[in-house]
Amino acid sequence: MVRHNQARGRRFVVPARVATVIGVVCVTGAALAMPAMADDSDDDNGLVADTPCTASARACVDLPAQKAWLINDDGDVTLGPVAITSGGPGKETPVGTFHVQWKDKNHKSQEFKLPNGQGAPMLWSVFFADGGIAFHGGSLRRASAGCVHLSDSDAQNFYNTLQLGDEVQVKTGKPAPPKPAPKPAPKPAKPAPKPGAQPAAAPPPPAAAKPDNGDHDGDGDNDGDRDGDDDGDRDGGPPPRERKPGPPPPAAQPRAANPVGGLMDRQPR
Repeated sequence: MVRHNQARGRRFVVPARVATVIGVVCVTGAALAMPAMADDSDDDNGLVADTPCTASARACVDLPAQKAWLINDDGDVTLGPVAITSGGPGKETPVGTFHVQWKDKNHKSQEFKLPNGQGAPMLWSVFFADGGIAFHGGSLRRASAGCVHLSDSDAQNFYNTLQLGDEVQVKTGKPAPPKPAPKPAPKPAKPAPKPGAQPAAAPPPPAAAKPDNGDHDGDGDNDGDRDGDDDGDRDGGPPPRERKPGPPPPAAQPRAANPVGGLMDRQPR
């Protein structure tokens, strides 16, 4: 038996036996999920308002917020945010960009059995990642084994809206905004003077150097005598010997009158 599904010009052929095996893995197969179709890069379309996903997504999942949305071709939210539960520790829901692979309205798990022996129901299943990861109706009070649990009514909306090949983005929150450039530290302000405080007095000018008057002995006579004996020497020795005065020079003789023209010097020539 072969299952045929068509969406947007594509034809998907899924053997019934393979579909059953994949559905079994959904409940406990998150650990085996390999996001081979995942692509964490964002488009250039920007983020859809109030979601962490871009406008190319048709289904958006925010794992930290435990919310999901449906988005149309115009990038507008048509449903959401709605409550979800995702995979628990060790069975985390894979993160990335995926595409709807196949759907099963009345899927039943072959891993978990009801008391009557039948498989646990996974209503309105929309499989979008390898390993049997799907949107489907499930408990919103406990973590899943990797699938995205929705309420039954929300799961039905996801099933009726999403088509094969539609893009599904699973995010870990909105990208952090860029940090603003640090502002330069303000210069410290000068402290204001205290009330009543007097400004500091300027230092006195340096004293002018006294001129050297040659008085080295401190007697005020400027005689250059450094030994204080006023004899004019600087070595402190005995004063110089006084010289005796010589004979006085001869007195000048009066000149005799020149009989011819005046006085005549009487000194012989």
